[in-house]
Amino acid sequence: SSSSSSSTTTTTISDEDTNIVEYTREELYEYGNGDNDEGLLLLSLYGRVYDVSEGYKYYGHGGKYHLFAGRDVTKALSTGCMAVSCLGPRYTYTDYDSDTEQEHVDKDAFDFELTPKTIAEGKKWISFFETHDKYHFVGVLRDGRSMDDLIDQHLDEQSSEG
Repeated sequence: SSSSSSSTTTTTISDEDTNIVEYTREELYEYGNGDNDEGLLLLSLYGRVYDVSEGYKYYGHGGKYHLFAGRDVTKALSTGCMAVSCLGPRYTYTDYDSDTEQEHVDKDAFDFELTPKTIAEGKKWISFFETHDKYHFVGVLRDGRSMDDLIDQHLDEQSSEG
């Protein structure tokens, strides 16, 4: 038997992407909501973080998508839901605030139905940000979920229901 095929996945980052940063949800919000000195605007989609600062008129204060700044917009863009409740939480998934004894977790923000329609919509938006000449891929969201990851989970859940 050959030992060359390994089941571990290694993420190789090409030379042009060497400054890829891993953000927590807190960092994404703190650095990406436009209220910082740099005026940086970041958002996350399927675990990928994009710098959309050049789209200030859309994502900055007063912009149509201002609520997206500093947030995970996976559910919002995939489902077309523009409500705050469809944005990913501002806190890392497991964050527990001992002072208020509240978990800062909105599990619903992770849960939306993966259908051919939401998958197609999600892919459309990934393509939009990946190919946009003014928006740039700058990092990954620590507890973000890739589309492949979500689809795999969805298929696992479906097969266990049957």
